[in-house]
This record gives sequence, C-alpha cells and structure tokens, in this order.
Amino acid sequence: MKSKERIVNIVVQSAVLVAIAVVIIVLAGSYGKNKKDDSIQESESEKTEKEFNLWYCHEKYEPYLNEAATRYEEKTGIKVNVIYCSGLDYLENISDANKNGNGPDLFIESEENMQKIVYLGLAEQNYEDSFVNEDNYLNKSINSITFNKKQYGYPLGFQTAVMAVNMAYVDELPDTFDDIKAFADNFNSEGSDNSHDYSGVESILKWDVKPIEFSYGFLGSYMNVGGEYGDDGTVIDVNGESTVKAGEYFYSLAQYFYMDIDNISYDNVLDDFVNGKIIYTIADTDILKKLNENQVNAELITLPGLTDELETKEVSTTSMLFINPYADMKDEARDFAKFISYDMADEMYDITGTVISAKKITYDNKYLNSFVKAYEQSVGMPKLMYISDYWIKAGTLMENIWKGNDVTELLNSFEEELKQRMN
Repeated sequence: MKSKERIVNIVVQSAVLVAIAVVIIVLAGSYGKNKKDDSIQESESEKTEKEFNLWYCHEKYEPYLNEAATRYEEKTGIKVNVIYCSGLDYLENISDANKNGNGPDLFIESEENMQKIVYLGLAEQNYEDSFVNEDNYLNKSINSITFNKKQYGYPLGFQTAVMAVNMAYVDELPDTFDDIKAFADNFNSEGSDNSHDYSGVESILKWDVKPIEFSYGFLGSYMNVGGEYGDDGTVIDVNGESTVKAGEYFYSLAQYFYMDIDNISYDNVLDDFVNGKIIYTIADTDILKKLNENQVNAELITLPGLTDELETKEVSTTSMLFINPYADMKDEARDFAKFISYDMADEMYDITGTVISAKKITYDNKYLNSFVKAYEQSVGMPKLMYISDYWIKAGTLMENIWKGNDVTELLNSFEEELKQRMN
C-alpha cells in the first residue's frame, strides 16, 4: 500500500512539475515576444531620434540646405540640424566645439581656408575618388578640394563673374577691352552706326570696381600665388612684366571710362544695365534674376582679354562640405554630403537663385552655362593660412591702381609683403 502511495505521489509531483514547466515556457515565450516588441519599438524610436549637425556660414546656401535637410529626413528618418554660424572665428569655434564634444558632423567652408582646416585637423581626407572625380564634378572644383595632393571635402557650389553685354546696342561680342574702347571711340563720331537707338545710353562700360570679384580678373592671368592648386607657399609671383602691363592697362580704363568708384552701387549698376543705360558691365549671378524679370536681350561672356597680347582670368570661390573627424555620425554625414553635392545638385540654383552647383551639369539656361564656362577658366583664391586675408589685400591693390598710384611700386610692395608673411 505504501508502495502504491509512493507511486501516486511521484505521478502527482511529475504532473505538477510538467504544469509548472508549461507555465514557464508560456511565460517565457510571452516575455520573449514582449521583449522583442519592446526592442523593435526602441529601435524605431532610436531611428526617429537619430540626428546630426551641419554648420555653415555662407548665407546664400540657406534655402538649399533647409530643403535638402527636409527631404533627407523624409527619405532616411535622420534629422539634419542646419545651423548658421557667423564667419567670425568660424573655424576656431568648430575646433573649440570639438574639444567639448559638441562639434558639427559636417560643415561648409571655402577653399581659401583649406590649409587652416587641414592643419587644425578639422576635416577628414576624402577617399571617395570613384565618386568625387572630374567625371562628376567640374574640373576647377576638383582642384579646389585638393591640398598637398590629397582631397578634402565634397565640392558644393561656386561663384564667379562674367561680362554682360546688352545686345540691343551691339552686333558682335568683344574679344578684348580694346574692342570696347574702339566701340566707344566711334560712338559719337560722324558716320557712326545709326542702326541702333542709343538715346537711353548713359555709359558704354560701367561696373562696380571696388569688389575684388569684379576687378581681380584684369590681373588674374599673371598673379600666381600658391601655384596650380593654391597650396604651394614657395610660389609667389605677382610683379612680373606682364602683371605690370596689365595693371597699367587697368588704370587706362579708369582714365578712359571715368568712374568714381567711391560712389558706385552694384545694385544701381545692375538696374541701369537692364534698363538700357549701360552697354557693358561685369556682374555675378545676381544679374540673372534681373535679366529674366526684365526680358533683356543680353549675352553673358567670360571676361574679354585686355588686348590681343594681354589676357584676363576671372577669380572664383568654391564652397565645399567637410566631414569632421571628431563626428559621431560620419557615415551619415558622408551620405548627406553626397545627397546635397550630387543627388540634389541640379536644383541648387533654382532653390537659391544665386549659387551654381560644382557638379557637371549642362543647363537649359544659357546664362548658367556662361557662368560654368567662366568658372572653369577662373583662378581660385590661395589656400595658404598665412595670407588668409589675400582677398582683402588684393582688393586694396586693385583700388590703388585704379586711383593712379604707381603700378610697379604697388606690385613690388605687394609681393614683398606676401613673401615676408610666408617666411
């Protein structure tokens, strides 16, 4: 009997253990499912909260950056915080933010600060040559992101200048400024062309001389600072024979087409041009909107040569995107850099109304193609940090030449100062 009872107890205990095991398995399965669901929810939550920062100091890009950030978040779920920072101490602020762990993942800057960016360790080298190359981007922009034979950053956009010609008054485009002078010589002479109505013309040639982007091109072919890529501190040649001749020719224009450069407004020049008061002017992309709004019969061309012997070469600036080596989300920053420098680039001008993409694009708008051509032939600013104010110094030089100071003395002094600072 005791044996029977023992057997019964064993059976009961086994049944209880089996029941408990079943309960544990059920609970474990339920817990596992809930844990998996929680994990999925956490993953989705992390995805929606994933974000990184882009800093910029060039305001003209603002509408494009905001539009790109919105589209990118819709596409990937990743938020890009587009943050404007003053250009004053911009790179120093990035460096300080990196030390505090708050630096941007991505930032925009121009080529003239390339050496400083590299020496401060603010940008990682770009190894994506299968994508960032001359097949996809304008040749000049690839030069712009090159420093010491290495590439840093992604080309974004550029700005340069062209000559605008009002075709209501001329039948052919000038090859040189000598051609424009010859046109002026015959403008009021007896037997001059009577096939055009010049009654509204106030100036044959007029532009805002003071801004360096509109005057540097007169000496640009002969001002070699930094070599081909603007990164060689041993190359400083700004006072050669041709440079002096170009400077003297620039001054001759001041005498021939008298302009009080202290009382010229760029906006007023553009208005006068589209209203038929000026035949030839020099302008940046701000002129495009006015040409379209006023339906002016105009052509945009690269800056003509000075004479048959003396050439010109306009200056340009290229903006680029840099990946911060200290960033937490470098992969995402690289992906976004491609998104705005390449994937969306065809829309850059339409969105900004002023900046043209550095990507290789053939536009339906002939005026945009004119700027692309001018950019490809342009000279960029030196990338050397010891002469980071070259833009300002060159502007002062051109202004002093225009006002009649001795060209040779100015150029010699300019070169001496540059060499002293590089040493």
